[in-house]
Amino acid sequence: HAETEGGEIVAVDYGPRLWAGSVQIRPYYHGDADEVASKLEVLTSAAASFLVSPQWRSGPQSDPLGAGLVGSTPQISVIGPDARQITVDGLPNGYIFTAGDFLSFQYGTAPVRYAFHRIFSGGVVALGAVELVVATPIRAGAAVGAAVSFVDPVCKAKIVPQSYTPAS
Repeated sequence: HAETEGGEIVAVDYGPRLWAGSVQIRPYYHGDADEVASKLEVLTSAAASFLVSPQWRSGPQSDPLGAGLVGSTPQISVIGPDARQITVDGLPNGYIFTAGDFLSFQYGTAPVRYAFHRIFSGGVVALGAVELVVATPIRAGAAVGAAVSFVDPVCKAKIVPQSYTPAS
């Protein structure tokens, strides 16, 4: 951020916001640890990536296991002009989404990209659809008709170079 002579804060976002996280591997016996270490070594290469999802909650707060969504086919039906409002249809009536819930969907081709968003403003499904506001703007390339995951949503992740230490 910067400040004007009058003390006004001028904020600028540079590029898209990225998620960041850390992983701590539980202690293993030597043979098991060697197996995990070999997989992590592959993932530390510059071209490697993997899919990750929040492990503390697999579904929305109102339905932590996502049982209420079984048999549903949620998809984006409207993307708002500000790229933060989306309407998702194909949902069961009365289903509740809460601020803080996560969602993901794929977009683009060659490569396929993975959008991962936190819901800023939720709602109750009526007539099979709900309008949601997400905390970060939806990137260009997202399309109406994209399947939306509310259970075990994923994002594509990479290990930051030189951040992996085998002993930890």
